[in-house]
Amino acid sequence: MAATRGEELVKIPRKEWEAIVDRLQCLETRVKQLESNLDTVSGEVSKHHVDNVEFVKSMEFTQENVDELTCRMESQEKEQENTGKWLSDLELYGRRWNLLFHGVQETEQENCTKKVLDVIGGEMKLDTRGMRMCGVHRLGKPRNRSGKPRPIIARFTCRADRDQVWKNKTKLKNKPVFISDDVPYNVRELRKRKLVPALKRAKSKGKRATIVGDRLVIEGESFAHWRIPSKWLQDAPEAEPENIQRSQETVGNGQHQRDKSQKGNNTPGSSDQSQHATRGGGGRTLRPRSSRGKRN
Repeated sequence: MAATRGEELVKIPRKEWEAIVDRLQCLETRVKQLESNLDTVSGEVSKHHVDNVEFVKSMEFTQENVDELTCRMESQEKEQENTGKWLSDLELYGRRWNLLFHGVQETEQENCTKKVLDVIGGEMKLDTRGMRMCGVHRLGKPRNRSGKPRPIIARFTCRADRDQVWKNKTKLKNKPVFISDDVPYNVRELRKRKLVPALKRAKSKGKRATIVGDRLVIEGESFAHWRIPSKWLQDAPEAEPENIQRSQETVGNGQHQRDKSQKGNNTPGSSDQSQHATRGGGGRTLRPRSSRGKRN
């Protein structure tokens, strides 16, 4: 008969049994060590998981703060934009009592008020009786005699007088003297860059167009610069009209500086009134006391 399995094992030498037992004990030790290591790794993984959950919560909280700050910044930017537009409109409105007279010959010890009235009464043939102005002075630094005369800014105390002169400005056509409205520096740049090219294109198509303040009026419809139809902006000429160009050259950087050297250009006490005249260029606007009431 063949030997059974038990009989075969009995025949294994003792030393081999001991070696097998040692190997089994070694394997058992290694398994226990691996189990211990796995427990350690599992604990660390659990800890990292908790840390990760806390980190995610912190990130969510941070994102909420970022979203809140972004919303507040957008609100602040919108409020700042509205405030800037309000100040620009306020400055533009404050200048509506002003007119700029270009090309008026400049002399020493001149009376600017008288020269402006001479232009209105002599050149334009308008009645100057009862017409009152304040803060009439030259703009910019004095130039040499060979240079172009500096423009004169005049602030009318009565809006109706100012509008009457403005409506009759075409009577100075083909004459060295011309009149322009007084607008802030940013509006002049807007006219040069966008409104004037669109104005010329509209007129080239036979449309009735004009510029009023910072808006373009075509066939009686008023457009803000961001609402001008694209058909009036395409291939528009870039040159600006003569009056605006001459005004740009004379006004310079748009800041109206008073000529401290001039004398006698106003009646007594007008120097105090002239403080209410609007200063140009992207700077600040000083409103006259008369403009605090109801708008005309």
